[in-house]
Amino acid sequence: MISTFTTHRIAFAAALFLCACSSPGPVVRVDKAPEVDFTQYQSFGWLAQPNKPAGTLVEQRVQAAISEVLRAKGYAEDTQHPDMEVTYTLKTYERPKSGGMSVGVGAGGGSGNVGGGVGISMPIGKRQETAGTMSVDVFDAAHKAQVWTGSLDTTFERPDLTPQDAKRVVMEILKSFPERVQK
Repeated sequence: MISTFTTHRIAFAAALFLCACSSPGPVVRVDKAPEVDFTQYQSFGWLAQPNKPAGTLVEQRVQAAISEVLRAKGYAEDTQHPDMEVTYTLKTYERPKSGGMSVGVGAGGGSGNVGGGVGISMPIGKRQETAGTMSVDVFDAAHKAQVWTGSLDTTFERPDLTPQDAKRVVMEILKSFPERVQK
């Protein structure tokens, strides 16, 4: 028979182990120019990139997602004379899926009996996942100076970025972008 004290120690150790193994999830990194008054901005456009090839499907998905979020925050899209110019970068890569093979060893006992065990876990199915980083950068169009940036390291369904992934990641990155204040 296991004592109540031993049971509590085992439960505490298990809870401590689970907390240590859990990760907080993807974190958005944001930086902005502290002296910038975002109330001055009313519109956005795309930062011109010379010698850039025609827009790919992924570019179209990301730009549509960024436009949708910024419009929802009260900014108008202006292709001729925007107050802010927006650009983004997206880098994806394949990596081994987390949770690969692991070996665990345990021991327990009670009332003088000692027991132990060894376990092995192996992933089943897809062993690679698509991960990457997306950054969204915002520039003051008149001063040609960066005023805001946000980035997120995360995983994606596919390397070619689905519309759902584009929207999910862009929404997460731009969540803290300032709402447009009406003057």
